[in-house]
Amino acid sequence: MARERSTLARAHEILERALATPRRGILRAGMVAPASTPGSAWLAWPEEASAAYLPPEGPALFGFGRAAEFRSSGRGIAAPLRWARAVARSGAPREESVVFCGCAFSPRGAGQGAWAGFPALRLLLPRWTYRLEAERATLSLALTASDPADPGGRRLHDELDRLWAGLVRPSVAEAPPRATLRQLPPRRWNALAGGALRAISSGRFEKLVPARSAVARGARRWEAGAVLQALARAPGCTAFAFQEEGRSTFIGATPERLVARSGRRLLTEALAGTVRRGEGYLDLQTAKTVNEHELVAREIVRRLRPVCSSVSRDPAVARGLADMVHLKTRIEGRLRKNTHVLELGLRLHPTPAVSGLPTRAAVRWLDANEAEPRGWYAGFVGWFDGTGDGEFSVAIRSGLLRGKEARLFTGAGMVLGSTVAGEYDETALKQRPFLRALGMAK
Repeated sequence: MARERSTLARAHEILERALATPRRGILRAGMVAPASTPGSAWLAWPEEASAAYLPPEGPALFGFGRAAEFRSSGRGIAAPLRWARAVARSGAPREESVVFCGCAFSPRGAGQGAWAGFPALRLLLPRWTYRLEAERATLSLALTASDPADPGGRRLHDELDRLWAGLVRPSVAEAPPRATLRQLPPRRWNALAGGALRAISSGRFEKLVPARSAVARGARRWEAGAVLQALARAPGCTAFAFQEEGRSTFIGATPERLVARSGRRLLTEALAGTVRRGEGYLDLQTAKTVNEHELVAREIVRRLRPVCSSVSRDPAVARGLADMVHLKTRIEGRLRKNTHVLELGLRLHPTPAVSGLPTRAAVRWLDANEAEPRGWYAGFVGWFDGTGDGEFSVAIRSGLLRGKEARLFTGAGMVLGSTVAGEYDETALKQRPFLRALGMAK
């Protein structure tokens, strides 16, 4: 306890010195912080603007508050890149100026209805960034010239105290609320999936990935911190959460990386083809599953070739998760120039793993035929720094928490040989990780 008080006192001293520094651009102050758990870290900031990205390897990142922000209702790359480069030039250490990113599956319905506050693209430079890796934690502050007046830094010192108290507070394993689950009526899935199969059989598409939602209604509100804590335990998955206006939280644990960039090295993967865990690797080798996977891997490589001097892909392997097994192909590229990871993400998104082929036409078909907008489901989430390095994951196995309602989304890839009933069963299987985090599945 005495050590924690001493560390907090040093953090206040660092903050005081930073506030006394003439501010040009973005001012940064970094300090050692207490190690925490995902649930406690999330609950340390009860205000509305929060983000978390917790990969199975590498640092867990949390962002609290807003130092600077970019929002867009479209998918253009020029404006967000200008914003990102302006942040990088603003005086913050380039490797420390972590920006969180969330991107919708498509602009349709983004920022509207249940997805109010979740635009087509959102970039957030948090006021406070908490980084946790191997029991070592740091907390950093970003201040802009437009930050509200704070005589004597009283507000910021109070925020630091509140954050610190939340980080050291033990996680409370509160039982999830009792809840009922309402699935999409079978007739609506039959119409959607049947239409997808007819469109594929006609030759219009090689693949379509229809999705459906289910709603879990709790006896009391869902606590995002408890759900995030449970999702973070999913082996081999990246847990994430983005809290927006009205206290809605987009949250999930995804097994699928969209892209990671370090210098000119690029890593991505094709993750497509699913069987229930325990059915064995041979069940992944059916002509249908191999074809579905190969369509995704081939298209990702095609999209990377214009920006890479070389692209290589490993043989497909089985990727085992708690409830299911996927086919996975690791893909690596060498960039021709320092293409920003945000540009790479928008080049790859949406992959055929969550949309279909041909992709643009598939997105239009899904937008027109699915029962509701996907919002950020099957979009991408992640972060980048001031050098253009970063990592994005495909936002699947996810849902939207709002008060007593948790709306979860799952999809299934359909190709020639798929069946309406078989793909419904696959979407039900993919619901299990999220339902487990809600306390509704074992």
